[in-house]
Amino acid sequence: MVAAGTAAFPAVDRVILDMEDDGAGHYLYIGAALEMDGPAPALDAVRAHVRERLALLPPFYGELDVSGQVRELTVPPGPDSRRRAYDALPNLTVPGTQPWGLWLVHGHRDDGYLLFHRVHHGVHDGVGLALLLRVLFALTPQAAARAAHTERPAPAAPSSARPAREAHAAQEARAAPPPERAPAQRQVQQQAQGQAPGQARARAGAQLRHAADSARLFLPGPRRPLPPAERAGRRIVSAVTVPAAQLRRAAAEWGCSVLGVHLSALSHACRSTDVTGWTRERRSRGIALPVSLTDTRSGPYRGNRYSLVRLPVPWDEPDLGRRAQLLAREVRRYQDPAVRSALARALGRLGTGATRRFSERLYARCGVQTTVLPLAGEVGFAGRPARHFTGLNCLPAHFPYQPVLSLHGGRAVCAFTVDAATPGARDLAAYWREALDELAPPPRPERPATPFPAAPSGPSAAPPPAPRSEPPAAPSSGPSAAPPSGPSAVAPEGASSAPSSGPSAGAPAAPEGAPPD
Repeated sequence: MVAAGTAAFPAVDRVILDMEDDGAGHYLYIGAALEMDGPAPALDAVRAHVRERLALLPPFYGELDVSGQVRELTVPPGPDSRRRAYDALPNLTVPGTQPWGLWLVHGHRDDGYLLFHRVHHGVHDGVGLALLLRVLFALTPQAAARAAHTERPAPAAPSSARPAREAHAAQEARAAPPPERAPAQRQVQQQAQGQAPGQARARAGAQLRHAADSARLFLPGPRRPLPPAERAGRRIVSAVTVPAAQLRRAAAEWGCSVLGVHLSALSHACRSTDVTGWTRERRSRGIALPVSLTDTRSGPYRGNRYSLVRLPVPWDEPDLGRRAQLLAREVRRYQDPAVRSALARALGRLGTGATRRFSERLYARCGVQTTVLPLAGEVGFAGRPARHFTGLNCLPAHFPYQPVLSLHGGRAVCAFTVDAATPGARDLAAYWREALDELAPPPRPERPATPFPAAPSGPSAAPPPAPRSEPPAAPSSGPSAAPPSGPSAVAPEGASSAPSSGPSAGAPAAPEGAPPD
């Protein structure tokens, strides 16, 4: 297990930073939006709040320029202002030279405002982002201090993403693996650490399995590219909000994890909107998943502490419940501490070039990457809890979309960051919801007292579109009716379902491009 508070894998950070220069048009920012009720605060009040909270943290962002980095955005009023507000978030220009920004967004609706925090993926992974958000937006200063106290002070960071390469080079040299010890020395070391022989065998077996998985990356990969030939270079958001209890119910009914349910629903959305045929290729593509290599109980940290793995998707399995079980079984491997230790040891041995080649080979065998962003504790602003918490993913050019599942306050939001030219972009979240409703039907509304029910109104009343190429599968076991850890990562046993990953009643479907009320 990688210790919290260390710059564990600087080569990963450098690879992400270097992607900026390859001319492919990557979008490499991750973030989260807090949707708040009530009148918007003054911009100076938001800046003062950020200064106070960042003082609790190591200097993640170099010399702070809060006045320049905390800005406002106003969405013109209109019937679709909420959708346009969320669509604007992954297209904002980062002000100044620093790799982060926070926006106070007006106009998404009449009785509320948004707070949107975004940061370059070379600075944070999803777990680090979630831990940072707990400090920035905890409801009280005391809660923020508790969330920040476990991180040791770090050296001052450069003031922009690209000059950070020099700092990463020094960290990479310091992070070089120790020389191999002789067998007798290893035995003494294991005894000193209290490591039983059985644990050593488990670690050795995990390292062999990881080596075998890595060797398969050298086999011929599927064809490329995945996205359609024409790309807009502008991103939109397709999102839906459901009760977290529905995901848990699906996991319980099918005997799998919440992450398995999310992956099964994602596979349905992928196939239902597939225009390039990647879900039906002879050499099947999988789903890329970040596996966290840090202690998820740590305080906020800078850098990326995850390794990527490829989950094979059983595309030929028509039963979504059975598909969730098979995917959850694949995920379970990476919750084993021995496997996570093997991943960390292997990744720590790779330099920047080898890390880049490893990533390229893995991505060539995956059609999409996803992550789970759990947020423990209430967050909000000025003592008022957030109405919604929505994570927004980056979008590398070789993927048509990137989803993230956010879990907070009894609600789950599945949000896809999509290139605007991707066919079916607006339907992705609806197909994900359709699969979830098949896996765990939402509660039926009570029969109205009047003989003629009132006609539903608003975008939340519209049913999800019918699947284009994958008909709903009838479960062979489990529930008989339709309708339940990176970016970030798979969690170890005993932690959240997937770090990188309170119940409520059924929630309405989402308007296009944004989570619903």
